[in-house]
Amino acid sequence: MAAPAGGVLPAGESAVHAAPADRLVAPAAATIQAPGEQYERLTAGIARPPESDTGVGRLLKAFRLDHETSPLLRKLREQGKLAETQTGIDEAVLKSAVADGTVSETEAQQLREADRAVRAAWEVDQFAPEEYFRVPEVAESVPEQAPHPVQQDAGQ
Repeated sequence: MAAPAGGVLPAGESAVHAAPADRLVAPAAATIQAPGEQYERLTAGIARPPESDTGVGRLLKAFRLDHETSPLLRKLREQGKLAETQTGIDEAVLKSAVADGTVSETEAQQLREADRAVRAAWEVDQFAPEEYFRVPEVAESVPEQAPHPVQQDAGQ
């Protein structure tokens, strides 16, 4: 497709290729929504901090552990122990699932670790309300200044 006069194309169109069909969008996006060969190939050469680092490192750890434990979460949902849209794992649910054999203690520990990692990735800087709304004590630390020249002229 040739670009129209002025070089601007309608939204979603490209002079190189057409936009993908709607039926292809979700499968295409899914290729990088799970760790694996395709994800590694598409992210090769991109700097990745260690999982112990805050920020992106935490996010990548949560991404990996969430993927690794997704079969266990699916099992808990199929057994009616977790709602489909529930986020986070309640300790009572895990104890019950271990007791009835839905998951092993090792699997429950994996779920706990993944849950902690996801919560850490969600975490933002936390401040107590008094820290967040605190008014800096600038006035005490700023020396008194001479009036601005325009203010002096106005008073004369």
